[in-house]
Amino acid sequence: MRKKFYVLCVALMAFSLCLDGCSACRKAQRLRHQAARTSGAERHRLEGQAASLEAACLKKRDEKYDNKMQKQFEDLENKARY
Repeated sequence: MRKKFYVLCVALMAFSLCLDGCSACRKAQRLRHQAARTSGAERHRLEGQAASLEAACLKKRDEKYDNKMQKQFEDLENKARY
């Protein structure tokens, strides 16, 4: 019984890690794999698309982080006043 529980937990963790990345990152990764199989102008185009998708994803992550840090700063500031 315990062994089945551990196997289920490991499978659930693996599944959650697979879904952890955003769709733009997964699409960029797929484009990079396609670029590795091609050459010339097509490769350059695919790598450029992948880079722009990754940049958009990083920008979105940075905005989320900045918003979170701003909220924490405001909370600390409010606590310091009272």
